[in-house]
Amino acid sequence: MYSTFLSSFSGYVFSRLKFKGQKVIFFSILATMSIPVIAVLIPLYRLISAWGFIDTYLSLVLIYAGAFLPISIWIMTNHFNSIPLAIEDAALIDGCSRIGSFLKILLPIISNCSISYGR
Repeated sequence: MYSTFLSSFSGYVFSRLKFKGQKVIFFSILATMSIPVIAVLIPLYRLISAWGFIDTYLSLVLIYAGAFLPISIWIMTNHFNSIPLAIEDAALIDGCSRIGSFLKILLPIISNCSISYGR
């Protein structure tokens, strides 16, 4: 749930907004998918232990969200790239803010697309 929430916002930012260093940040996020899990286990355990999060739900949330976030960002960016800009422009002309068009127009479109793919 947390990775879906974070990846939808970051996927929208990488798809629609242009800023300096966008490609570098995006590809560095994607590069983390190539790191083997076994190489991260011991440092991750030491970090969680140093913070005092052993045997807590917060440690599970952080680990799972961090593990699935790169692939989720990549998928969400491609979903937002598949939606025409004209739909968002029409919402902006009708008086929606950028956040309003994201929440009221683009997220329902994304959720309907993912449901129709599963059937």
